[in-house]
Amino acid sequence: MKEKTKKDLKRLKEIQAESFKLFIEKKEIEDNCLHLDSKVALVETFAYEFTPKKVCVVCNKVIRDAEPTEEEVRKVFYDFFSEGEEELSISEEKLSEIVAQRGYNFPSVNIK
Repeated sequence: MKEKTKKDLKRLKEIQAESFKLFIEKKEIEDNCLHLDSKVALVETFAYEFTPKKVCVVCNKVIRDAEPTEEEVRKVFYDFFSEGEEELSISEEKLSEIVAQRGYNFPSVNIK
């Protein structure tokens, strides 16, 4: 076997071992998470139904006992429908309706 191949195989084994250690450390951090900080994100609750929920920034689990405020709900839907652009892809009235419902269901909500 060529020397370069042996060296590459040895390095790949080292990388794989380090990757496994990091995976174990990641799982320990996620499993011991205290959910001290959260962000509001759209979570798919049923097929094509998106509901704003508070999600832990460390382990990405939904925090069950924390509900987002109406302002947070409006912001997360505004960001979702603006898609990084300056204007919304839906009307302001439709956005207010979705915020009041606290959810968005793609098949049943008429966008325009």
